[in-house]
Amino acid sequence: IHDPDATWISPEEIIFRSWDGDVFKVDVKSEETDLLMKNNTFVTFKATKFAVSPDKNFILLGYDVRQVYKHSFLASYLVYNLHTREVRELNPPEVSDS
Repeated sequence: IHDPDATWISPEEIIFRSWDGDVFKVDVKSEETDLLMKNNTFVTFKATKFAVSPDKNFILLGYDVRQVYKHSFLASYLVYNLHTREVRELNPPEVSDS
């Protein structure tokens, strides 16, 4: 079963992941669909989770996901700039074993 991980980002816009693994933004009012990121970016970084920034300029990619309990997990994260394709590892200083 495919889980598109669909998320409303505004009253008129949805972000989802297609069967092919690409991330799209859909404006339900205008019916416009924009490709935000291809699946090969997920493959390159071995990412399995994602979240799009409110301004739609960045995608937070989660990789190396480790289940802790039924509804919790640990993961490493990258910030991917959709315009420049620059990638920055998110490594907060408060995380002791990062």
